[in-house]
Amino acid sequence: MGSVIEEYLAKVYAIVMFTVTGACLCAGVTFGTLKFMGFYPHISWVALGIFIGTCALYFLTAVWFVQHAYVVYEDTGQKILRPEMMKGGQNLYRCRSYYTV
Repeated sequence: MGSVIEEYLAKVYAIVMFTVTGACLCAGVTFGTLKFMGFYPHISWVALGIFIGTCALYFLTAVWFVQHAYVVYEDTGQKILRPEMMKGGQNLYRCRSYYTV
């Protein structure tokens, strides 16, 4: 891989991870707020708590992936994405999309 591609992946990886998991977390918070306001009376609080908990866990997993995804070269200070973390991120999305469909 060239340095341009590595630089692109290093920038886009965090954006994609936080966009997808952040949207999931926003959905959980919005759903919880609407339930608290009186909407969705047929949904139990336990089921909603499990949903919000899984959204939070999903977001925290993405935070962990982003924190451990980069290698910083000491001589140049450039940070690049570790190749094995790309596979971990892809597996995270495959797992999530399998359970939400």
